[in-house]
Amino acid sequence: GGAVRHLHRCFFPHQHHNPMTPKRTTRIARTRVRVLSLMLLASSAMGGCGSPDGPPDRTVNEPPLLRITLDISGTSIASVVAQASATDFDTITVSLQVAGDTASGTMEIPAGSNRVLTIRAYDAAGVATHRGQTTLTVNEGTNPAVTVVLEPLTGQQEIVAIVGQVFVTIVGPSMLGVDHSDTLVAIVTDVNGDTLTDRVEWGSLTPRVAKVDTAGIVTALDTGQARIVALYGGVGAEHTISVMTGAQLAGAWIEDGFKNWFAGSYGYYGPGLFLSTASFQHSSPWTNAGMAQNSAIPRPPLVNETTDLVYRNLAEAWNLSYRAIANAADGLAMLDAYEAAGTITPIVARPYRAYGLFTEGLAYGNVAVLYDRGVIVSEVDDPASAELSGYGVVLDTALALLDRVIAIADSGSFTISTAWIPYAHGTSAELLSRVAHSMKARLRAAVARDPADRAAVDWAAVLAD
Repeated sequence: GGAVRHLHRCFFPHQHHNPMTPKRTTRIARTRVRVLSLMLLASSAMGGCGSPDGPPDRTVNEPPLLRITLDISGTSIASVVAQASATDFDTITVSLQVAGDTASGTMEIPAGSNRVLTIRAYDAAGVATHRGQTTLTVNEGTNPAVTVVLEPLTGQQEIVAIVGQVFVTIVGPSMLGVDHSDTLVAIVTDVNGDTLTDRVEWGSLTPRVAKVDTAGIVTALDTGQARIVALYGGVGAEHTISVMTGAQLAGAWIEDGFKNWFAGSYGYYGPGLFLSTASFQHSSPWTNAGMAQNSAIPRPPLVNETTDLVYRNLAEAWNLSYRAIANAADGLAMLDAYEAAGTITPIVARPYRAYGLFTEGLAYGNVAVLYDRGVIVSEVDDPASAELSGYGVVLDTALALLDRVIAIADSGSFTISTAWIPYAHGTSAELLSRVAHSMKARLRAAVARDPADRAAVDWAAVLAD
């Protein structure tokens, strides 16, 4: 599992995650998070939040939070004050924080039209140096950025204030095993995309399922959907985590692997369409999916270059096959760890293990049939030392994995969930064994490249499977 993860990180750096906690990003520009007091009290009593009372009550009527930022470089400005006024609320005044060449701060302005925003700047002696004013319409939802020009009052240069929304983004796991912990990260940014260093308040809306402390560390307590919120001023984001048993978590990883194998084998961006056209299984004049380019007569060479128009159709099966292998290997590693810890028994793990090995066998088979070489990643400790093996070696790896599936399936009854393999009545151990035999036969016959390969096919083994 470790070797697979290292290799996967090397080949697909933007797609690699911690095997125990798949990552997901939740970004909400302006979410009205209503946290009921009763829920917060329950959360506090169960250790569901990082503070004694959890995050403060938020209601749907809370004013939108806007951030004001000024570049004050080259001026004598030492302090900045912003005021918002209108006929339907009392004047709101905030002092912005001055740090280096920037003055910034946040202000909650009630939604509505004709909101007058006035910004004044002062030097260290308290003498006014700049003043600017604009009239805003503040929306409950998204608010576009606006600029306010501050005219100099003492002969200095004019400066511009940018007024815009604050965004909260939560990055963290989308799945977590019971009794495991992981960290959520809340990123607060202004309308320019600049990150604010202010801390957020964390809370759990589902304290029975998971709790979160002041640092954003989530601890899974029971199976279910955990809903964690991060609040900054009046802006909030919610992040959902599926809390599972160890076996369920391993199964979810393997399920992702199976889906990757399927997409690489049968998806639109795989090689299936152009190979089918090139082999006269169907005819198409269209240029999409590489059909026209790769099935022309006389046959053109396949262009193995990332700049080629249909390169994705050539490379998709490779990418998704190895992603499937990485997913399945991580899931199998989880099963090993949970079994070693006594969390699950070998009998409980049996269908999950068969499913993971089945996924790996299919993915290696895909590589063997479609490409002339492949990497046996389970044998790699250091991605830098990865070496390509011929398709015959890759085929042998696939067949060995499918043999292990057959051995597990023949050792006792179980059913593969329809969520994993969408067969109407579920896939029984007996059916899985038969399918694994059939896939072995198919791979043995399909891997042949030329007359010599076809002559070397072990047809007795094909028929036996």
